[in-house]
Amino acid sequence: MTITLLCPNGHKLVCPESQAGKRGKCPQCGAIFRVPEIKTGSSPGNSGIKIDTGAGSAPSAPVPIVVGPAAGSSPSNVSAAAETPEAHEEPANPIHVCAEGESPADGEIAFLCPNGHHLAGSVSLGGEPGKCPECGVKFLVPTEEELQQVEEPVDVFNPLAIDPASLMPASTPFGPAPEARPLMAQYFERLWGYKEHNAEIEVYLAGGTVLTPHGYAANLSRQAEGVFLIEEEDQSFAVAIVAWKSVTHVVVRGLSEPPPKVFSIP
Repeated sequence: MTITLLCPNGHKLVCPESQAGKRGKCPQCGAIFRVPEIKTGSSPGNSGIKIDTGAGSAPSAPVPIVVGPAAGSSPSNVSAAAETPEAHEEPANPIHVCAEGESPADGEIAFLCPNGHHLAGSVSLGGEPGKCPECGVKFLVPTEEELQQVEEPVDVFNPLAIDPASLMPASTPFGPAPEARPLMAQYFERLWGYKEHNAEIEVYLAGGTVLTPHGYAANLSRQAEGVFLIEEEDQSFAVAIVAWKSVTHVVVRGLSEPPPKVFSIP
């Protein structure tokens, strides 16, 4: 036995009588609705639906079903009879903001969203999708095991926090060490990392020329020269090959704060 009805947008549909009271989806417009129940003694003229015989089955738990379109259907020659879709509120976000330095409650873990907001949530959320209530970004909540792997917070990117002696080549028992790359080249590559933090790198050459590289070819700059990509005023690009020994100094501009653990600032 079948039921003929209309979706909320007027498309004529047909589905088995056993779907009465369950949730359906119109294959033509995607509208979600509940298939009307069939009341005993109702007539097609009063109920707005058409059945072959019998009464509708008792409603069961909502399940996603798709009913097929009735042959020769036309939304203009029938009256709307299906129930309108029910409003469903989005489930509450189980993740909440946790003040920096505040300890999470029992059974909770503290973590950061991808944009750095301090959050907390149930331990059971580990590995599950989450949403930051501050910025709305979606991410996977870290598990307790993943949080324990990071014993200390990661320092701010700091390419200057190096031991200059580590840049010098080690001697060998067979004679002097091979010629090392210039220290300027090695320092520049570390300073170039600030480019990812919206800093501007300036390379000063002997004679007063200043280069502001747009790109740096590290794989081509392993010897005595550095290879840089320069953006011209007309937005075209040029390639510059510069001898490292001609570089007098390099300046990094646009830092939001001094590099940590490098400078003594009274």
